[in-house]
Amino acid sequence: MRVGDTHLVELGLMFLDNVKIEPSKDKNTSIKQQKNTFSYEINGYLVEDKIFLSNLVFQDELLCEYSYLENEYVKIYPDRITVSFL
Repeated sequence: MRVGDTHLVELGLMFLDNVKIEPSKDKNTSIKQQKNTFSYEINGYLVEDKIFLSNLVFQDELLCEYSYLENEYVKIYPDRITVSFL
């Protein structure tokens, strides 16, 4: 790998304790780091087990448990974001 190269990656969410997900009135997608930690606030559109943020997609099986929020904007608070190079 070199700086400037393009690589496919798989993004995931890690929850150390509880999954926190809630409906969002904000229709803008975003990722915000929580203070100086590895935790994030993600605002995106939930479809099945995926959260869509414009050109990023996060997938996690735990999101299936929130099917009542499907096809809605949600805020989710993962403890970590994982990245795997394909």
